[in-house]
Amino acid sequence: MPTPEVLVFGEALADSFPEKMTPGGAPFNVARHLAQLGCKTHLMSRVANDNIGQAIVENANVFTVNLGLTQQQCSAPSGHVQVLVSDDGTHRFLIDTPSAWDFIEPAPPAWLLEHPVQAMVYGSLALRSMNSRLALTDLLKQVRSLNNYDRRKQRPLVICDFNWREGHTPLETAVEIALQADWLKLNDEEWYLLAQHLSLDESEPDALLDLYSLQKLIITRGADGYVCYGKSEKEEDLIVIEGNSVQLEGLVDTVGAGDSFLAFTLAAYLYGKPLPEALRLAAGFASSVCGIRGAVPEELSFYEDWKVKII
Repeated sequence: MPTPEVLVFGEALADSFPEKMTPGGAPFNVARHLAQLGCKTHLMSRVANDNIGQAIVENANVFTVNLGLTQQQCSAPSGHVQVLVSDDGTHRFLIDTPSAWDFIEPAPPAWLLEHPVQAMVYGSLALRSMNSRLALTDLLKQVRSLNNYDRRKQRPLVICDFNWREGHTPLETAVEIALQADWLKLNDEEWYLLAQHLSLDESEPDALLDLYSLQKLIITRGADGYVCYGKSEKEEDLIVIEGNSVQLEGLVDTVGAGDSFLAFTLAAYLYGKPLPEALRLAAGFASSVCGIRGAVPEELSFYEDWKVKII
């Protein structure tokens, strides 16, 4: 099978833990995982020419993430987040503003024609600024226009990893752009917020699929597993894929658990795994990531046993 190609849009930054600083940002985490799980991965972001920016570029090169669409000069500093970790492994974030990733410029018009990506991933945090919001809106328009070209059998699969942070992107804006995706992935707290915002019954997620053009709604539940909702081919029946609770042995922190779950699901799916199997394997991978400090492993050998489950 040809190597799947994926475009990831959004923030790349530095996460400061109590004992160290490490490159992070949900889109960058997803991109690094995808690259090490066998996908040709492009990151569209922005960093400054400062110490953090240089560390991000160096780390992307180690993980073989392509930075052709990442602008590497900016008057605003590279992104930085202070991660506050509690005793039970949960966390909260103090996110600097403004940051270089608030000023992402649009992609060249011909880029998507020259790079046959099978999927595109974005979140909601980078939408807090008008600059990056316009860059993403332009990118989504380009993706949709690919249907007009005979060289594509179908346009790329568009996935939103909601990843909403209070006090940054307005919820109304985040929801509006999230619902332009084919797949929407969020956690159970975010699903409650989304349902309340759209005046939906949170116990009936199929209503979201009926009202919008979503193909899949994936809700993660932490240690309680996940559930995925979709429609049958004729869109007559609701298909539910539910995962059991996950064992979090040797828990260090849950930073990046959702990013690793999404990345593994997508990589496995693009390599031809049935979605139920892709989701099941992804839950195990995310659990293993919870056993390390930070969102991604420092040692690339971490991926060896997982990659063979996909390819």
